[in-house]
Amino acid sequence: MAVSIPHRSMINRRNRKAGYSSEEAAAAQLRAMGFHMVEPIQTGWRVVRDRHGHIVKAFPLEKVSGDIRAVAPGGKSVLVEVKERDRNDTVSV
Repeated sequence: MAVSIPHRSMINRRNRKAGYSSEEAAAAQLRAMGFHMVEPIQTGWRVVRDRHGHIVKAFPLEKVSGDIRAVAPGGKSVLVEVKERDRNDTVSV
């Protein structure tokens, strides 16, 4: 069990990094398309620590409808949900 925790932590770290880069790419694309006030939606986290002070779990304090909020050229507010997908995946119909 102790061996799998660092491995899981490494995978989670890699996935978060990929997610952040995808959000940055989506924000840049929205700006290029003429959207204004493009900003990420931030949420707070509730952190659970063990007796040694190490983080055991973290929970978002609230649910959000998207990852990025922006204003379209016509003035409408939009929410964008960004998903990262492995480029080696194939879709079969």
